[in-house]
Amino acid sequence: MNNLKRTLPAVLAAVTLGSIAAGAQAAGDITVYNGSQKYMSPYVKTNCWSPDFITEGPDTWVYFGSVWPDTQFTWDRFYVILDPHCKNPVVKFTFVETGSPAPVSVVPELTQLMQYDATENYRIELGDKTVITGRP
Repeated sequence: MNNLKRTLPAVLAAVTLGSIAAGAQAAGDITVYNGSQKYMSPYVKTNCWSPDFITEGPDTWVYFGSVWPDTQFTWDRFYVILDPHCKNPVVKFTFVETGSPAPVSVVPELTQLMQYDATENYRIELGDKTVITGRP
């Protein structure tokens, strides 16, 4: 967990700065849009976390900060936090209202699973349910 605490701020800064500098999306980006009127906290887990990013191993939920109502952010080049040797990355995305406990079991309508492809872009929309679409 200590590795995650050291790595996460640097990754979040790179994601934020990369998104601002890039303007347009590059391949492999994931945009998260909060269409609700509540602050939401996204959590992600995958079978392919990079050991340089997280040492706890695959299928660990990772918290990525809050998303304000009616705003969005983009994970620029999401694949950089995945293991480059993993052949079939599966990414599970869920969220809770900010201030709620981290997910232990997930609510099906708030959780989506995607076969991540670094050559595609994705858009995740939060609201009454989670919707993932390609090419935002």
